[in-house]
Order: sequence, then structure tokens, then C-alpha cells
Amino acid sequence: MHIEYRTVSTQIYKPIGSDDKHFDPPPHNVVDYQPKPKPPKPELTKTEFRPTDYSNDNAVPIPNPITGENNKTTLIIGSSILKGIQPRGLQNTEVCTNRGANIDRLIDVIKKKDMSTYRTIIIHIGGNDFDNGDNLQSIRDNYEALLYLLNIKCHPHCKFVVSGILPRKGFNMHNPNEMLKDLCEQFNIQFIDHTNMFYDNNYHLSYSLFHHDGIHLSKKGTSAFLRSVNMHVSILGHTDQSERYCVHCGEPNHNSKSCRHGRKVLCHSCNNFGHKEKFCEFYH
Repeated sequence: MHIEYRTVSTQIYKPIGSDDKHFDPPPHNVVDYQPKPKPPKPELTKTEFRPTDYSNDNAVPIPNPITGENNKTTLIIGSSILKGIQPRGLQNTEVCTNRGANIDRLIDVIKKKDMSTYRTIIIHIGGNDFDNGDNLQSIRDNYEALLYLLNIKCHPHCKFVVSGILPRKGFNMHNPNEMLKDLCEQFNIQFIDHTNMFYDNNYHLSYSLFHHDGIHLSKKGTSAFLRSVNMHVSILGHTDQSERYCVHCGEPNHNSKSCRHGRKVLCHSCNNFGHKEKFCEFYH
């Protein structure tokens, strides 16, 4: 069956009196993509890729090679989209953030990292590749090499989960994510579609989910991302990270109901509302 993907560059505009972004795809700048029926295996492996089996997920514990105890640690690994995540608010989860990373760089990171004790690995990568102008076929080829490497480095019963690419700089990521979905179906790997967390039924996106650069997530956006992941892999504790700070000023010692400001304060570093300048990642 012939499957065709097309990458569409879109523009963002903010309607007067609206807090939402609207993606209006133009009919130009279309690049065709055709998935290959059988991906090539990189030279680093001589084994077949093992599909992830979810039928009896809790039946096979992963032994810790040091203590001999079961290790159910989850790893979230990827680009700087993850930098707002606070691991202390998650359940047995490690976060590995790599600023500016593309897929090739993440492969280098994984080659040097001990991956043998993780039970679940969530991969969030690909946005920078697309932003750098890589075509969908190139991104798919590199993603396949990444999955093959994980297949070699990780425990045989480790579960792989691919996190969909989030929108950035006015680009509609529907077609890149369709490519990733197709890749995950081919290898029987779970895919997380974040669309419902970042868009409404009219395909509008809230400014409050992103910093002013249109790429990195705000605290609210990070919370939405974690809730989306948590629907597929249980990573959140009893308290959501969005409840660990005041959404009006960003202070951690109270919530919005008891905040003396009474409304969202303006940050003078990024010109966004909802946190003081001292809590802004762009404040130096």
C-alpha cells in the first residue's frame, strides 16, 4: 500500500482579544514523503529489532545488577523541551535533557549511557531535526537507527515509548507525527499523541503553554506534557507538578487562591504572565 506524507509550513497569528494561536496551513511549501517498507539495519547490530510486548507488562521484573532487587525506573530522554520537568515530582523517573539535541546527538548520548536498568524509556526528540530543515525521510532513517541502538543497549523487556513532536515556531507537526506513528506501528512501539493536550477541537493553541520563543514549554505547558505522558505511562505522583507553585506569581509556598497578587503577574524578562522575573528561565 502506498502511503504519502506531506510536510506543511504554517503561520501563526493571534486574533485580537484572543489568547490562542491559530494554525492556518497555506497551500505552498509541500514536501512529499514516502515511507520505506523495510528499514535498513545499521552496522552496529546483527540482531533483529524486537517488538515491545505489552500483553503482560508487569510479569517480567528487571533485576538491578548491583542490588539484585527489581528496578522499575523510567527514563524520559530527549531535547531541551524536557528541561522544565522536575524529576523529584515524578515516580521513579529519571529525566535526561540534552539542550539543542537532534536525533544524531541523542544517539551519541545513548551510546555512552548505561541503559540496562530501565524498565520504560520515553523518547522525545525530532523537533530540532525538523527545525533544522531535515526532510521526513531523513528524520525517519535517523529515528530507526536510534531505536535499533536502544534495542541493543536496553534490557530485553524494556518498553520503548515514542513521544510525539510538539508544535514550534508556527509549524504544523501533524505530518511529522504521522510519520512517527507509522514508524511505531511498524516496530510495535507505543506512540504518544499530544494533540489533545495542546489543541482544542478547533485546532487552537494557547500561548500560555509556551515561552516567547514558541518552542520551549512554560510551566503550564510542561504540566500539560506530563499529564499527556502520564495517560500512557504512570509517572506522576499524587500531586501534579502544576500544583507545586502558584500560577499567578510562580512562588512555591502557596497557591493562587491565597496569592497576595490576586492575578497573574508580568515577567519583565520574557513578557509572559504567570511568574516573577526571578523564576524565569531567561532571567540572568
